[in-house]
Amino acid sequence: MIAKSVNSRRLLERSQLVCQDIMDMRISITPPYADATVVYWNNLLFEPRVIEFVKEDLSGMFLLRKVVSSLNLCPRHRDLCHNAFCGAFKLEKVLYLPCSWKANLQQVFVYQSQ
Repeated sequence: MIAKSVNSRRLLERSQLVCQDIMDMRISITPPYADATVVYWNNLLFEPRVIEFVKEDLSGMFLLRKVVSSLNLCPRHRDLCHNAFCGAFKLEKVLYLPCSWKANLQQVFVYQSQ
């Protein structure tokens, strides 16, 4: 189905799709992921241990400026939070966007590097 859309074909030409367990790779040191400046992470269905693993890995990506996530990555955040992700990023804004899988708007959390 993706091959039928002109826009999707153009996207496939410029992007790389990888089917691999994220726990088996370190995106913070694996090219081309390590060079990313913006990450969109649709993490609604990830297990908590996977979310924690990826958060820690994202914290080590020094070129990364924005992380856009479908989940709040530190729901109990405090000023003196010891979470490595919170040391590297701060919540910049929360957006409410339409999505294809439900009628209501989806919360999206935008984090800025510190």
